[in-house]
Amino acid sequence: MHHVIGFKHDKVFFLLMFCRIILVITTSSSKTAFPLIFEKMESEGYSRKILRFVIPLGYNFNLSGACIYIAVTCCFLIQFYNISLTVSDYLWLFVIISVTSKTASGVPGSGFLALIFTLNRFGKIPLTDIALLYSVDRFMNEARSVTNFISIAVSGAVISKINQKNKNPDISHETLG
Repeated sequence: MHHVIGFKHDKVFFLLMFCRIILVITTSSSKTAFPLIFEKMESEGYSRKILRFVIPLGYNFNLSGACIYIAVTCCFLIQFYNISLTVSDYLWLFVIISVTSKTASGVPGSGFLALIFTLNRFGKIPLTDIALLYSVDRFMNEARSVTNFISIAVSGAVISKINQKNKNPDISHETLG
């Protein structure tokens, strides 16, 4: 990954994004860093044209933090209640999570609402102890937001560097990294 992103070490990329990650943590929303991600990545040499397409697309469709949170929480509740599911149940749950995770964008706490919608739509996991999950949702919201932000930033960096490499196939990996 470090050759594609353009840094010798992955840590350098995350250090460049550190202030933006702190902003995302304190506001519990990855959208607060939306304009700042363009400035920083463009100043580091990533393609403005690619970033202006990939990053907004990522903010609308790449909500990996919410998807991971809902999937892990559903698995936790399935084990907590000792529910036996068939393969078709898991596939149906996968489809529901894939759709409902897209509703958890931008507003702090929306991931929890997407979780409730998922559980309600799936119908095999009881909602009786949902308050236990809500007690830690603020911390989980920060984790979801940071995951979304980092995945969007990395995808923008990777696609930008791949585009640069495809435009100039004679450039070696050392030049890009």
